[in-house]
Amino acid sequence: MENRKKPFNKTAITNKLETSFIGRPFYFHSNIDSTNTAAYALAVKGAKQGTAVVADSQAKGKGRLGRIWESPKGVNIYTSIILRPDISPVTAPHLTLMSAVGVAETISRYSVKKPEVKWPNDILINSKKVCGILTEMNSDKNKINFIILGIGVNLNMTKEMFPDELKPIATSIKEETGKDISRIDFLNTLYLNIEKWYEAFLKNGFAPVCEAWKTYFNMAGKAVKIKDMDREIEGIALTIDDDGHLLVREKSGKTVKIVSGDVVMKQLP
Repeated sequence: MENRKKPFNKTAITNKLETSFIGRPFYFHSNIDSTNTAAYALAVKGAKQGTAVVADSQAKGKGRLGRIWESPKGVNIYTSIILRPDISPVTAPHLTLMSAVGVAETISRYSVKKPEVKWPNDILINSKKVCGILTEMNSDKNKINFIILGIGVNLNMTKEMFPDELKPIATSIKEETGKDISRIDFLNTLYLNIEKWYEAFLKNGFAPVCEAWKTYFNMAGKAVKIKDMDREIEGIALTIDDDGHLLVREKSGKTVKIVSGDVVMKQLP
């Protein structure tokens, strides 16, 4: 097992790190409630862009929409990164899709099975979730103060380690490849890819990110149900538009734009 051969701690991660600013500095915790919560607190105190929090395990890992992210010790990646982009708050969701591209590209290096993205930011292998991304923003009306980019990747979990309710819908890279993955190598590659795509986004805008994201999109032509606040929309997923919004064709033939919501894949009749 990796934790016997190679320690997963601050020194080991620092020695491998090749980035310019992501993870410089970073804070390592053997166990923590949530890396997002810790990173948010650091950002409020003025921590600079690129500062990251890494944990070996989380007691209260955060998923989207208030869900818990299962975070056992010794097997996975749990990290949160502070970003301070000079962009409008209304375009902040672009960073969620940007991070999904960086994660999918990283997973592609370790898995022969191509990862897929379920809008907006779940990463799947063989239609099972392998990674979740949670972005949290602190902003004024026209200015982003900071964004916390939280990433949890199921790296070396075995099927037996998943709760019963997650076994049918979640997986790990190890489960899909049969190989143990070095968490230190994976984290360095992840930070490099997030840094590359973030810099490209700031320099060239969302268009290149959008095109890259579409190469991992797995939902086109599939039946979906979207829960958004107090409404539900059903139809066939088509693609995303130039702003990253999901386009869905309803039964009536009308195409609707989904800005936010929880997407559930459905079986076609």
